[in-house]
This record gives sequence, C-alpha cells and structure tokens, in this order.
Amino acid sequence: MPSPVGITDACSFYLAALHTLCRSGTDFLGGAYALERYTGIARDTKDLDIFVRPEDCEGVLAAFAEAGFDTELTFPHWLAKARAGGETVDIIFSSGNGCARVDDEWFRYAVDDQVLDLPVRRELIARLDRETRASAVDGADARLCRGTLLSCQQYLLDVERWGYRDARLRPEGAMSEADIAAWTAAIEGPLPLDTR
Repeated sequence: MPSPVGITDACSFYLAALHTLCRSGTDFLGGAYALERYTGIARDTKDLDIFVRPEDCEGVLAAFAEAGFDTELTFPHWLAKARAGGETVDIIFSSGNGCARVDDEWFRYAVDDQVLDLPVRRELIARLDRETRASAVDGADARLCRGTLLSCQQYLLDVERWGYRDARLRPEGAMSEADIAAWTAAIEGPLPLDTR
C-alpha cells in the first residue's frame, strides 16, 4: 500500500497522523512532544506517542491503514505502530508491564489543546503540572517519574540526572533498588546519554 500522500518530513508525517486520528473519531492523548511544548524539555523520542483505550486500538490501526500507513500490532498486550516515510506513531494502550491499561480515568481530566493547529488532549501535561507544583514530601523532592513503568530504559535520565523519584520503587511501586539495578544492567545497547 502506498504511503500517505505528502509525507516528505517529520512535520508532514505528524500532520497526516493527527489528521487521521481526528478523522477516526477516537479519543487519544499525546505523549512526549507535548512535554516539550509545555516544559521546554526536549526529548527526541524519534516517534509520535499517542495513548488510546485498548478497545480503540483496532479501529485506530484500521484508520491508519486506510490512510496508507503501514500498521502492526507490535505487542498485543500494550503497543501498536503506524509507519510512513521513515516515521512512526506508537499507539500505546497499556504499560509494557501490563499494570496500567489506558482507561476512562486517563481521559477524565485531560486538557484540550492544539498541536499543529489540530485539537488534542493533554492529560499527561496536566499530571506533569500537578507533580512539578507538588511540595516536598518528608524533605524529599515530590516529583515522581511514572515513565519507568512504561520503559526500563527511556526514563533513566529523568531519575538518574534530573532528580525525579522512580515510580517502580517502594512505596509507590513494587521493586527494590537492587531489582532496578539488575534490570538496568541487563539493558542491551547504549543508554540515553550514557546513564550507565
């Protein structure tokens, strides 16, 4: 199937992807690119992350396929992808460890906004705003990084250099520092900004 018409660079890809999502009528939330707009923190994720309910994933994949994107259900328990012109949309409907499925609560307090002149919702940004305004708890920084629940690698920079607490650690999570160290040591390939 041919790629969607007009995809020549990342910006045209994002526009085509967002138009496809808006036409599908499916509720979705934005990910890392929203963080840069609101916080000024740029994280090159090399893709566009969107969050949908698990029951909406099949319809979203069908909408992307109809628009000319290559699609795949990468991991049936949490992740699908749509690709065109060398760019990727990650369609996330749960966490990689399966403990945080996207549900109605994710959308309940979502913030409406615009990206590339298209309407989108920003639940993650609202959560970020709440956490960055949180006061210290017992003298510790109250900022909590839940990204480590999604990826054992991508958010190491946040917890190891930027001072965020790791949501995998007790009491929020179920892991010890030794568990996390063992899991991090098992990562193959380079880590973000060489955090090892």
